[in-house]
Amino acid sequence: MLKQAFKIQFASVIRLSLLVMAVASFGRGQSARGDVYKPEIYKLAPGDVVMVTVQRHPEMSVENATVNSAGKLKVPEVGEIYVTGKTLDQTAKQIAKALDDQLVRPEVNVSLKQGRPLQVSILGAVAKPGVYQAAPGWRVTEAIGVAGGLAIRPEIASATLTRGNNLGVPLDLQQIFRENHLPGGRPKNSSVNLLLQPGDVINIFSRASQVSVNGAVQRPGLYEVPEGDGVVEAIALAGGAAPKAALSKTRITHPDGTSVTADLLKAMVGGDQTSNLKVSTGDLILVPESKDRVTVRGAVAKPGYYDIEDGTTLRVTQALDLAGGATPKAALTKAAIEHADGTTTPINLYPVMFQGQRDGDLNLNPGDIVTIPDQRGIVVLGEVKTPGTYNVEQGTSPHLADVLALAGGLAPTVKADAARISVTHNSPNGPAQTVSIDPAKLYAHDPSQNESVQDGDLVTVSAIRPHTVVVSGEVKTPGSYELNEGSGLAELIARAGGPTEDAALKRVSVRHVDNNTVTVDASLAVREGAQNLNFPLQEGDFIVVPKNTAHVTVLPAVNKPGIVIIPENEPFTVGKALSLAGGPKDRARLKEVGIFRHTATGVQHTIFAVDQVYNGQLALDQRLQDGDVLYVPEGKQTNSSWNTITNAIGSLGVLAALVP
Repeated sequence: MLKQAFKIQFASVIRLSLLVMAVASFGRGQSARGDVYKPEIYKLAPGDVVMVTVQRHPEMSVENATVNSAGKLKVPEVGEIYVTGKTLDQTAKQIAKALDDQLVRPEVNVSLKQGRPLQVSILGAVAKPGVYQAAPGWRVTEAIGVAGGLAIRPEIASATLTRGNNLGVPLDLQQIFRENHLPGGRPKNSSVNLLLQPGDVINIFSRASQVSVNGAVQRPGLYEVPEGDGVVEAIALAGGAAPKAALSKTRITHPDGTSVTADLLKAMVGGDQTSNLKVSTGDLILVPESKDRVTVRGAVAKPGYYDIEDGTTLRVTQALDLAGGATPKAALTKAAIEHADGTTTPINLYPVMFQGQRDGDLNLNPGDIVTIPDQRGIVVLGEVKTPGTYNVEQGTSPHLADVLALAGGLAPTVKADAARISVTHNSPNGPAQTVSIDPAKLYAHDPSQNESVQDGDLVTVSAIRPHTVVVSGEVKTPGSYELNEGSGLAELIARAGGPTEDAALKRVSVRHVDNNTVTVDASLAVREGAQNLNFPLQEGDFIVVPKNTAHVTVLPAVNKPGIVIIPENEPFTVGKALSLAGGPKDRARLKEVGIFRHTATGVQHTIFAVDQVYNGQLALDQRLQDGDVLYVPEGKQTNSSWNTITNAIGSLGVLAALVP
């Protein structure tokens, strides 16, 4: 603080010294305005009117002679003579010398009858720079006023006054303007508000750095920043930062091409002035717009993109608030965060949002995608009061008794000891699993029968009646059906609405009341109308049509790379797999297609061209098996690259091959 005060005081002393020198220099010869017109001082210029008197020769005298625009004066018997810059005495001697050949010792006197208007120049940062005719007694303030005033802010304005051959002397404009507005309304004729003389030149200029401020500011453009100020002041002149400005990433580019990044949040919010870098003329300041944002999608009120405010962190719950909150059917326990690097983090938001467990409220990074899935619900069918789909999201896995209670319990006509309950757990990564429940034990509060259920499960309640069987799994209308005399497996599947597209009819399971389960191939009977299978059904049998999980992975140079389900009802060939995968891309190398197959000894691969014949069979007609990988390369493959792919598939599984 003392050091800064010393600098200010020293600068004031220097300024005062310069002003004293100016007064001393300019004060000489201007004590009375008439001094300017003395014959030995006043110098002629265009516009001056003089009287030329030749003693005893009035015919050679001139009453009113004007110095013309060329700086010449016309005298009888002499003609035009150049007089600009000469005093009256010098002009008289010049005329007398010109008359020497006509008169003996001519006596000539030149006097000023009307002087040209006094002119001063005011240049630089004023509204109307130019040359102005000055009235007697004009000072600096009058000259600036007639020139329309300052064109720049007073705090960055500097001025000099030049007279004759003298160098420009600084003017203290701030003091001049302060004294010009003293009480009483009249300017004070102080030692700094100098009296002007003809020919004086006042030059107003800026003592500021001109910088360009662009990007996320209110008013981008060129601005003059006072000397010593920094980037923060420059942005303030531009109206301040825009709402989405990334102040922490402000970039300053200097005229020499070098650039530096400044964290202006520290300066503008945290008060760290070391981040407020000084600016200089020619600097380009760019405040970028923050592009840090996250995506919230799924079961929220307003799915979309949401910004991460510069210099802040955004938690998952804050992002959900921005998205209007989760919908009533949101599966909060199954939320997930997909990161920009391709990884996924599962997150259970139920304890975070409803039990105050803040540890699970993770910070989000730019580019993260928060997904809140919808609940599929638990389907309850059969002999209950209100069959339907029920959402039971409670933060923990519910149990069978909870779901049956939501469905109103068993139907009034069904007793627990005459009912059959099954729970089918549907898994997206494997076949469905069905668990049989003893209703009598369940309603007797036996915890071993109170099966845990989850979103997507199917609960089937049936009454034990003579000649009935239960059909469940991948059929369109699961439920209990009467077993008529002569009814076969295909007929019962048809009465249950027929198989779904995902049904695996070759692996239909039939569980008898003695818990003995048999797997049956019902594909021909169901799909092709063959005669009923010679398979005896019994009262109380439980028929489950599983989901077809047989697949082939096709990648990468196809239009729809990924997993292709192998149909049960037809041979599955290379050509069929390529067709279901959208066909090969234009850049696919069909001369080097590979089939990778897991065997007891490891992963084996076969390389072939699709338009050739192998072992008497067109390559496109080669059969594929469950778990095969059909690899269609984009570029030429070498032996080493095929080995690398084989090892990757063998050690990491099929999904590893999807990664380039």
